[in-house]
Amino acid sequence: MKPQLDYLELHAAHHCNLNCKGCGHYSNIAEPEFPTLSEFERDSARLKELIIHIRKIRLLGGEPLLNPELPQMIQIMHDAFPQSDIRIATNGLLIPNADEQLFKAMRDYEVRFDISLYPPTKKLMKIIQEVCAEQSVQYTFSPEITEFYNFGDTSVPQEPEQIYNSCWAKHCHMMLDGKIAVCPKPLIRYKFSGLGWEHFFEEDVIDLYDENLTPDVLLSRLNQPCRLCQYCDPLTEPFEWEGNYKTGPFRRDNA
Repeated sequence: MKPQLDYLELHAAHHCNLNCKGCGHYSNIAEPEFPTLSEFERDSARLKELIIHIRKIRLLGGEPLLNPELPQMIQIMHDAFPQSDIRIATNGLLIPNADEQLFKAMRDYEVRFDISLYPPTKKLMKIIQEVCAEQSVQYTFSPEITEFYNFGDTSVPQEPEQIYNSCWAKHCHMMLDGKIAVCPKPLIRYKFSGLGWEHFFEEDVIDLYDENLTPDVLLSRLNQPCRLCQYCDPLTEPFEWEGNYKTGPFRRDNA
């Protein structure tokens, strides 16, 4: 029997409207870019050949609500993995003006918002709740976000097994551009290879179309340390959150 995954993340957009200082996905420097639907559907179908079920799928970014084809992406993922709990991870700032087609897709496929409660989002919390209630879509808010962490590297290699075993992101598998990895970090460095990373190991990025890739091999590689683990810094200091979002017109007079 094909293996199952507990969790998978997918980018619906690489750029963002909030542009947080120290963004771990580098969305604050990314050019506007979305995956094409044909590529997204092809990669989802290929993953289905290897994985029978994914318990939770999160479409994120960047800011996924920037993508006008997000409703179609939801349908593609639902068709591939109809029993999955699909979430949209968003800063919530675009929910008040979101297109009706998005809300319809969310209702049709029982998709919910996972809303990150940044300071600008907190100011719109009431209107976001009202819109979600009117549209009959479910949502959750994270705890308020006032700090970020620097997901940098150590200068000295560490024991990868020790870092992996204590890592909160070791099950945050991500699929991107026909590739998949243990966590987002190798894939983000693959995506932004032009930044000239000191530590990047191409073998950490698993090619879904590798003819030697089997379900068992994939599951094994997704559940063990990658080479980048030895340079991952688990003891980063927090810094105060900063973003440069400017509010725009909303659907409520009191927004």
